[in-house]
Amino acid sequence: MNEKEILDGLLQKASEKEEALKKLLQLTMAQEHFIKEKDMNRLNQAIEEKKKIIEEIDSIDIAFLSSYQALKKKLNVQSLEEIDPRQFPPLKDLKISIQQIMRLLRQIDALDQKNRKELEEDFAALKEEMKEVLFQKKSQKVASIYRQKYVGGEGAFIDNKRKK
Repeated sequence: MNEKEILDGLLQKASEKEEALKKLLQLTMAQEHFIKEKDMNRLNQAIEEKKKIIEEIDSIDIAFLSSYQALKKKLNVQSLEEIDPRQFPPLKDLKISIQQIMRLLRQIDALDQKNRKELEEDFAALKEEMKEVLFQKKSQKVASIYRQKYVGGEGAFIDNKRKK
């Protein structure tokens, strides 16, 4: 393969990754909605779909890196920055695509962190509710035992003072 074919392949892979990341961003935004609505079934479905897209992105990355290494070897450079964009015009488009990918990754990461924080807060609140329920159950059990033990028992007062 010549340099132009490799660059075209890199552009194709970058475009595929960008599309996959857009899908991932949409699912991450949907997760935010599901968390707010406390819809755990749909949240789990979104997570499963995200896993599939991430696997797809991993395979795209492997193919991209393979082509990228081949291009660097063919041109005898260490990075894309060393290549003259006038000599290879598709390089400019590749750099723009990579910038877009990085922007999408930052957006997804920020949303994921927000979603994770919200889930942690919801989980902490749920733990507190569970503790309160357990405390109430224990209190009711103690009160129930106390009532059963002394129900029907008559009280008696014994005067222990001696009369003089």
